[in-house]
Amino acid sequence: MWTGITTFFTSTLPSWATSVWENNIVPFFTQTIPGFFRNLWSSISGFFTQTLPTLAMNVWVSIKSFFTDTIPSFFGGLWDKVKSSFGAGYKAGKGSSIQEHAWGGIMTKPHMGIVAEDGAESLIPLSPSKRQRGLDLWQRTGELLGVRAYEDGGIVGEEPDEIPVASATGKASQNITIKVGVKAEPKFTIEGSGDNTDENKVVAILKAYIREMTDDISPFPSG
Repeated sequence: MWTGITTFFTSTLPSWATSVWENNIVPFFTQTIPGFFRNLWSSISGFFTQTLPTLAMNVWVSIKSFFTDTIPSFFGGLWDKVKSSFGAGYKAGKGSSIQEHAWGGIMTKPHMGIVAEDGAESLIPLSPSKRQRGLDLWQRTGELLGVRAYEDGGIVGEEPDEIPVASATGKASQNITIKVGVKAEPKFTIEGSGDNTDENKVVAILKAYIREMTDDISPFPSG
């Protein structure tokens, strides 16, 4: 019995411990754990070097396609529908009672109309409540038409020496020219002696003669 016990502790147990150490514990720390971390690192490395870039590329392709294909196609189709609707409305308007205003005009009654169908147009309200707005648009319209402002007056072009006047015959092709020239050189001779040369009397006589001359040449007699 003692021999069996001695053999267990000196041979069997050490052999078992040696076998467990060599076959289980050492391989666990030298092979299993390192292999586990190697596989884990490979998975992590593959995720960041392959999986994640591939995922990001697919997302980017989808986003780029959305902005370069989907949105332009959507708005292109929408614009075609809007343009088609306006074109159909314009054609329908031309063939109906809707009035065109390419030549302008003054409208006094409500109606359906088309504006700017042949270029820019001005719509100027004439109602008293919108007078200032109408004046602003009127001035702006004149500027767009090339009208120059002469609110402070002015002379445009060369001043003519003679002014043609239509004759009274009623024929517009016949003109006459009138030249008007006025020249006055009055001379006064004062004769007399004594009280007749008094200064006040002389001035009174001159005023009387000047008043008579003015009445003779003026259509509006002095009063």
